[in-house]
Amino acid sequence: LRVEHIIVVGHYGCAGVRAALRGTRVGLADNWLRHVHSVRLRHRKRLEHLSPAKQEDALCEMNVIEQVGNVALSTVLQDAWARGQKVAVHGWVYGLRDGLLKDLGVTMDRPETVVDVFGAALKRYPRVEARNEATDTD
Repeated sequence: LRVEHIIVVGHYGCAGVRAALRGTRVGLADNWLRHVHSVRLRHRKRLEHLSPAKQEDALCEMNVIEQVGNVALSTVLQDAWARGQKVAVHGWVYGLRDGLLKDLGVTMDRPETVVDVFGAALKRYPRVEARNEATDTD
């Protein structure tokens, strides 16, 4: 690698994210979207209580966070860090409506930051466990 920054960028209003949420097949792109579908399944407790629009935005952000982690865990980046190379992976989301880039605050710049940064990023999306109607009292 001869770069100091790698930027993973998603975009709000992504038709692929919407298809993954709805379980819709879109053709050849399904091969790439299966990763988004896996993110949705892994984090369903963080998504299912949200409105459909908020689910799309949250899944878009979660996918970027997961992909930043995947890049950081790749052998290419691990080897670069082992050589002492300064390289950081950042996660951003582009807003199609407003044209703004949102920095998700997910930057991994050495191996020991990966787990902590990933965990802190996901805390923004609390898990909501299903309520047991038989034992809940209001």
